[in-house]
Amino acid sequence: FTPAFLDQLQHPAGALRNALKEADATCDWAPTVPVRIYHAAGDLDVPVANAEFCRRALTERGAAAEVVQLGGMEHGESMGVALPLVLDQFAAR
Repeated sequence: FTPAFLDQLQHPAGALRNALKEADATCDWAPTVPVRIYHAAGDLDVPVANAEFCRRALTERGAAAEVVQLGGMEHGESMGVALPLVLDQFAAR
């Protein structure tokens, strides 16, 4: 990453700021059903801090939310492992 890129991430403006603000609002609601957020320790695309942030935000709004660790796999592989777990959760409702 260039210094200019890193500076822009630390001090976003314009379209980047708007996109980041919208993405930050993803967990600004209060679901009435339990929520599981899946994460893989080997995921280099999405840091576990994102999952923990969302869990905390949902919990603060009264939701039952948990982060489920899938192991050391990478992002693409984790989707294939998480999807059947998500479908099982829906089927149990």
